[in-house]
This record gives sequence, structure tokens and C-alpha cells, in this order.
Amino acid sequence: MKCLLKERSEYLQLLPLIAFVVYARIFSMADAGLSDAFIFAGFCSVFVCLFFWHYNMVFDRLLLGMNLFFLVGAYGSMFSCAKILQWYAAPMGSSFFGCVAIVGLLATLFTKFGFIGMQHKKSQATQYASFLLFGATVIALIWSIKFDESGWFVALVIPFILLFVVRRVLITQMD
Repeated sequence: MKCLLKERSEYLQLLPLIAFVVYARIFSMADAGLSDAFIFAGFCSVFVCLFFWHYNMVFDRLLLGMNLFFLVGAYGSMFSCAKILQWYAAPMGSSFFGCVAIVGLLATLFTKFGFIGMQHKKSQATQYASFLLFGATVIALIWSIKFDESGWFVALVIPFILLFVVRRVLITQMD
């Protein structure tokens, strides 16, 4: 059963995102609906993180940053934390890519898999690729702030997809 779970783990990691989008769409992205969507996605994030921890599976670092975004948003919504809600009200991508950057920096500095999420026979290769991906994340953060008025697709979705592409290119270059 553990093998089947590992094969489908990439889909499970998307559960908080799917939960957030579906819940927010039900309430037409209204403020109250968004607050509840963050709480719901935050609980899904906790479930997914505990699941991966229990089965000792490596979490996709980009999606872990997304889960941190939902967890912080859930905390801010549940406890009406003004600083967090202010940060989330700023340009839409700043808080999202800020959370991804935090995970990236911590993973690069303190884990053997780095931000890239893959161990290489040369630890310098993993660290170098992780720093490059972290740099791409900072560029995505700047992009999302600059193009905030262009809508969530241009400011958030496109740079996030490009981060996955950059990571894939870096992984193939490591070999």
C-alpha cells in the first residue's frame, strides 16, 4: 500500500489548493468566503503534511510553500491577526511567493534534499540548484508584485508554473 501512496503523492499534495479554489468559488471569492477557504485549506494542509510525515515521504518544496501560505492564512483568519491579514491584502503574489521563498531558503540551508527536493551524489550540486531555484522564486515574487494589476493568472499562476519548469530544468541539468 505504501508504494501506491507514493505513486499518487503528487495528487495528494494538491489537495489544499483544490480545497481552497473549490471553497472560494462556492462563495464567489467574497471576503468571508475567502477567510473560510483559508481555514479549510489550512486544515487540508495539516492533513497532507501529517500524512507525508507519517509515511516518511519527501514533500514537493514548492507545494510545501503553498501549504505554508494556506496555514498562515488560516491562522490569520481564525485568530483575526491584523499583521497577517494586512500582508495577505497586499499584492496577491507577495504573500504566496513570500511563503514559497521562506520554505526554499530553509530547505536549501537545512535539508539534504534542498529546495530542489532531490539528493544528488554531490551535495554541492543540490545546493547550487537549490539556490538557483530560490533566485527564481525571488524573481517570481518581484514579478507578482509588478504585475499585480494584471490579475491573479498573470501575477500568480504563470510564475508558479514557471517555477515548476525551472525546477525540472535544474533537475535534468544536475544529472
